[in-house]
Amino acid sequence: MLTARILVPIFLSVSALAGCRSPFDERASAEHAQREADQKATQATQEAEKKLQDVHKRAAQETDAVIAEASDEIRKANTEAREAANKAQDELAKARADVRSSMVRTLSGLEKDVAALRSKLERKLSKSEAETIVKDLDDKSASAREGLRDLDAATDITLDVAKRTVERRVEDLDRAVQEARKRV
Repeated sequence: MLTARILVPIFLSVSALAGCRSPFDERASAEHAQREADQKATQATQEAEKKLQDVHKRAAQETDAVIAEASDEIRKANTEAREAANKAQDELAKARADVRSSMVRTLSGLEKDVAALRSKLERKLSKSEAETIVKDLDDKSASAREGLRDLDAATDITLDVAKRTVERRVEDLDRAVQEARKRV
């Protein structure tokens, strides 16, 4: 008869053999599970990389579109700025020419008056007094001519100042001519 001493070890051995797998089976199962996990990780990594590449590609396309649009706007703004600057330069040149033309006419008329007064002053006044008045008239005329040169170099910012300076100098010459006429 089989006793408990004999049956227990046999039962344990049979149950151990029947319920347990061999270490090779365990290793094979673990390797299989690892391969599956590696494949899933590789597949997930590839999908993530593909999505990341798609995101980068879309971002690059959107960036290129924004850059192209901004470049167009900048070109348009630069063109408008150049046109405005050219228009401003044309207007400045016209304003200079208008002021210059007006002042040159007035100054030429005054210089003719000075030339006509010169001989009268020399006849009616003493030589030194006539020379002083003529020198003053010549200096004022030269100052007005210098103002015209300043006017030619004036910018849009300094044009008004240069214009007032020329006008003042021409007025000074005009007053001096009127004073000289009174003395003759």
